[in-house]
Amino acid sequence: MRISISLTAIAVFFFSGIFEIQAQMPAQANESTLLDVPIPPHNRNVETYFSGESRPAKSYLHLKYLSAKKTGHDDLNQLVLDLKKQAQASGADAIIVLATQKTANEFFSDGNSGIVETATMDALAVVYPENLKFIPGSVKAWKVHLPGKDGQTWQLAATQEFNFMEQPASSTGTLKWIGWLKKWNHAYLLERPELVEKVVMGDFNREKKRVLADNRSVRIFYKPNSTSKEIEKLKISTSNVNEQTVYYHYTDDGKKVASREMIFDYSPNVRYIEYPEFDENGNVKGYLYLMQEGEKKEQFLRLDFDFYTEEDWDAHVKELIVKELGE
Repeated sequence: MRISISLTAIAVFFFSGIFEIQAQMPAQANESTLLDVPIPPHNRNVETYFSGESRPAKSYLHLKYLSAKKTGHDDLNQLVLDLKKQAQASGADAIIVLATQKTANEFFSDGNSGIVETATMDALAVVYPENLKFIPGSVKAWKVHLPGKDGQTWQLAATQEFNFMEQPASSTGTLKWIGWLKKWNHAYLLERPELVEKVVMGDFNREKKRVLADNRSVRIFYKPNSTSKEIEKLKISTSNVNEQTVYYHYTDDGKKVASREMIFDYSPNVRYIEYPEFDENGNVKGYLYLMQEGEKKEQFLRLDFDFYTEEDWDAHVKELIVKELGE
């Protein structure tokens, strides 16, 4: 039977003269470790429980620890609401409040003094296994191919595998090609918003520069006398990597990138041309690279993607549940 507790009653209890409360979660069989699968945010209601008094009746998996803090606040319900918003952003189904602390600090200002109270609430965000859903499009592996000696075939040169969180897991083969793709490939440079730390706007409210999480910066140039936000040219410069210029060529309808030309400042007469290849659903399944010097073009590199399937997901989640919950 699930126990429901009034948040108002909890707040009254917290502020009835008790300045510090610690509630430790007893270890139970239905607790697990942090998840290693992507969980999208949602707008559903997040269930709230209080350690030592209530907890979910069904089995759950630990997702992450959350914390909320308010200064000069006398309503701990606001902290609970803050935690629930954080839980929604993390994709959690419920929170278990672990500990609440209230501290009082005296302040002096312009001859006046007073007490400032700060309340901190910590909670564990959890998910129910039945709510874990497969998210299409996660890359399982890159396969890097080099042209064979006959110029007619491709030879596997290196692979880079990724976990369900799209973090590098293991790699094999000639790793310099993986490094080359990590620096200059779409996925790591332009199509991953989480890598962009800051955007600088210029004239006509157009994007002028991106600062990336790994200290790279991307300067964006536009066609002369154009107010369009369509990217025409990029210069990618870092403190430890040579400058690169990228030209974009779009399809006739302007909706897709037909190819990119990459030119490095250390070899201005050589350019690498990247052609995306699409599957039947219009998703990019790989890239073909040609190297051009003068009028001569030759195959340079080929990159194919393997994507996680729903069967991969189901097997992984089942293994996780069995490992963590013993079911």
